[in-house]
Amino acid sequence: MTIAMPGKGIRKVTVNTSKIQEKAQAARAVYTLASALGVHFSPHVEVCLTVCVPLITFQYSSEVRSTAAQASASLFEALCSSADESKTECELTKLQQCFPVLVKTITKQIQSENGLEIEANYALADALSEVFYSAYKRKDTYGQAVSTSLSLTDAAETVGMTVNAIADCLTRRKDIYTVLLEGGTGDDEKHECEGQLREEETLLSPLVDSIGYTLKAWKNQFSPLFDKLVAPALGPSLTNGDIRARLSAVCLFDDYVEHCGPQASTTHAEKLVYGCLLGIDDQSNGGDLELKSASIYGISQLCRYAPSSVLAPHLESIFHQLLLVVRSSTKDESESPMMYENAVSSLASLSLYGSAPFANAGFVKQDELLSIFLDNLPIREDPDEAKVRSETFSFGQPKGARTLKNTNVMLTFFCFLALYRSVMLAFANWQKMVQ
Repeated sequence: MTIAMPGKGIRKVTVNTSKIQEKAQAARAVYTLASALGVHFSPHVEVCLTVCVPLITFQYSSEVRSTAAQASASLFEALCSSADESKTECELTKLQQCFPVLVKTITKQIQSENGLEIEANYALADALSEVFYSAYKRKDTYGQAVSTSLSLTDAAETVGMTVNAIADCLTRRKDIYTVLLEGGTGDDEKHECEGQLREEETLLSPLVDSIGYTLKAWKNQFSPLFDKLVAPALGPSLTNGDIRARLSAVCLFDDYVEHCGPQASTTHAEKLVYGCLLGIDDQSNGGDLELKSASIYGISQLCRYAPSSVLAPHLESIFHQLLLVVRSSTKDESESPMMYENAVSSLASLSLYGSAPFANAGFVKQDELLSIFLDNLPIREDPDEAKVRSETFSFGQPKGARTLKNTNVMLTFFCFLALYRSVMLAFANWQKMVQ
């Protein structure tokens, strides 16, 4: 707590008793056991949650709050693992009751936490993200039912508080950059500022991830929340000079375009395309491969869901940047295989097939793009992208939007073409050996 001490002014005072230390140690032990044992710890989950959840708001020790939040996230994952095995309605009910309590408790504590307590803030934000991820990664089974047990009204409240924490984080980062840009700082001060930026970045990522998981759970219904809460806070970061903040903004806007439907994507498509153009250009992305990969992925989503008029004015520049990625190396030699596959996927979505919006662009060499695409199958780095392509063979396009005609015929043709190329290559190698 911060108090005014006579003769010394404002001072920060920490209460640290043996009982408080025991609480932190006990929460840490629960976290370790739940993480290590997983489903085998499930018989003890409910009683441990009963103890740990109230400690998330324990006002006398940030260490207790941190360890209790981390322990609660591990306990929730153990409960999910139990539901994976039992597949009973009872286990699902427990998850649906536990999920909103955890989310609301952790989010409220993030909002009330002192902004200077970076470690405590990160532990809370990371725990929140882990709780969301435990439900999201089971989206093909019961995850959706668990995620939406947090009502849309409660989701709006938690997203609002999370956005406030993000805005505070971005403000602190801006202040640090201002100090660095003003100059006059010594090496020690500069090193300290860079360390603070890294700490703020570790906090920013899980906060943004938590909003992303909420968005993916509610999809179209999340659009009003995005318009009202998220876009005003993170929209400016799409094109500003803070590279890591730009990464967070691009990722979240990518998710919005992908998951909230064609109607919603038109609202912010223009903003995203400019962020993506800066992100795919090495002259303006600060050499950040994650930002470049996310921006390329954004191009794919804009191609599939947004009006083609959004990308049309920038088409040649986009093709130039994407081809630079795939021509500069192979997927196995690339610094970022994820980025490389995103570039291949974007090229295919943009123009490779007759249903793609720019298939008839005059400067597009169809033969080269087809060769690039076939040479880089299968898609391995992004399981969701690979799943979409293998199931629909519509190159990631949503059902009902620009789907391929005669898909089975096309699939057979491309499979045959790939086989033919492999056979011819093997035959050529055999001839060289014989000679």
